[in-house]
Amino acid sequence: MSREIRRILTERAANFNIALDDVSIINLTFGKEFTAAIEAKQVAAQEAERAKFIVEKAEQDKKSAIVRAQVYYCSLPIYYTYIHIYMYVCMYVCI
Repeated sequence: MSREIRRILTERAANFNIALDDVSIINLTFGKEFTAAIEAKQVAAQEAERAKFIVEKAEQDKKSAIVRAQVYYCSLPIYYTYIHIYMYVCMYVCI
């Protein structure tokens, strides 16, 4: 859009023997509908990022729960072996 404005202004200024080096557009405002559409797009993008984060967090929580369960169930035989040895030693020592 700024290129088109620059081209038009440069052509019009050339009719009066004025050469424009650069055109700066300031205080450009858009219509309410356009502004609302841009804001809605930004909100939708933020909500999509949040949903993506929630999904990734759920996947990490799932992996963490699996690892905790594996550690727990893998340590049970060691724990029960320890109890069995302890009881065996106590049985002969306490007599």
